[in-house]
Amino acid sequence: MIFLDFDGVLVLPDGEWCPEAMLELNRLCFETGAAIVLTTSFRYSGSARALHKMLLANGFDKEIAVLGETRDLDAFRAAEKRGDLMFQVMFEKWSKGREIEVWLGAHPGATRYIVIDDQPHICAPYQERTVVPVGAFSAGDREWAMKLLGS
Repeated sequence: MIFLDFDGVLVLPDGEWCPEAMLELNRLCFETGAAIVLTTSFRYSGSARALHKMLLANGFDKEIAVLGETRDLDAFRAAEKRGDLMFQVMFEKWSKGREIEVWLGAHPGATRYIVIDDQPHICAPYQERTVVPVGAFSAGDREWAMKLLGS
């Protein structure tokens, strides 16, 4: 299982998708048999289905399973609607870790997993299972991810 972020992992700071990162992600999934769970903030403005299509349009292999997304627990969207910037900043510090925790609690059979995110501090308490790309997901990141997955 791979809990996957997009920005800083597959999407570069200029907003362009990185083909090399997508190639390495595909390789990782095929070499380990891992499926994807979306944790990207892109999901705040799109469905898991739309994000899957976005991945496919940018080189993601159609044979790799996308199991869905972590729930945003509605807190971020509610704070955004209220215009509560302070809550959004504080929520961002722990949001992904809580969302991953809820997802894993609902799927107790998921015991082999990693997180791929360029901001490990918001993935607490899963930092020890987090691959942190610098720039974009690379061959070195793939090798580290394989070790974390036990492959």
